Amino acid sequence: MVREATCRIVVIAAGDALSKQCRQLQTGQTVTVSGFISRMDNRQGSAMIVLHANEITCGEGTATDS
Repeated sequence: MVREATCRIVVIAAGDALSKQCRQLQTGQTVTVSGFISRMDNRQGSAMIVLHANEITCGEGTATDS
C-alpha cells in the first residue's frame, strides 16, 4: 500500500547571507536547504518542526551562514 503524506516545516534562515538570498526567492522556486531540525512550541502550545538553515542552494548559487 502506497500513501502520500505531507507536512509543513518552518525554515529559519538567520544571518546576512541567508536573509539576503531568501528575499530574492520566488514562489515556486526549487531550493535545497540543509541545517538542523528542532522542536518549537507555538503560542497555542502545539509543537512544530523547525529547520534552522545553515545552507540554501538554489539555481543561482549557495549562501551559507558563517
